[in-house]
Amino acid sequence: MSATILCVDDEPDLLEILTFELTRAGFSVLTAPSAERALALLSQRNVDLILSDLRMPLMSGVELLQEVRSRNLDLPLALMTAFPQDVADDTVAALRIGAIFPKPYRSAALVETLRKLLGST
Repeated sequence: MSATILCVDDEPDLLEILTFELTRAGFSVLTAPSAERALALLSQRNVDLILSDLRMPLMSGVELLQEVRSRNLDLPLALMTAFPQDVADDTVAALRIGAIFPKPYRSAALVETLRKLLGST
């Protein structure tokens, strides 16, 4: 059974690309166009990892991950951002963010790192 990754981003084109690439790599993929929709999905579905954009309207990726942690969901977490300077070291430590990916990202590196975060090769 393949791991399920929840991809959260307000850019529909990026969600489509991530779905294609991660499905091709053997993952099951759920997508959410907002942090609010991601939280709703988390109450309905089990996921193995969350990959979220950092900057989104209404609720940022960091706020989403804080909410995930407040719900005691011990999932691997990863962020994507075109603005890595916006991610403070204390945030990474507090939320136990497993990886931060730059935008644009390298597909092979993304897949390899997600597999490591999931504990599979």
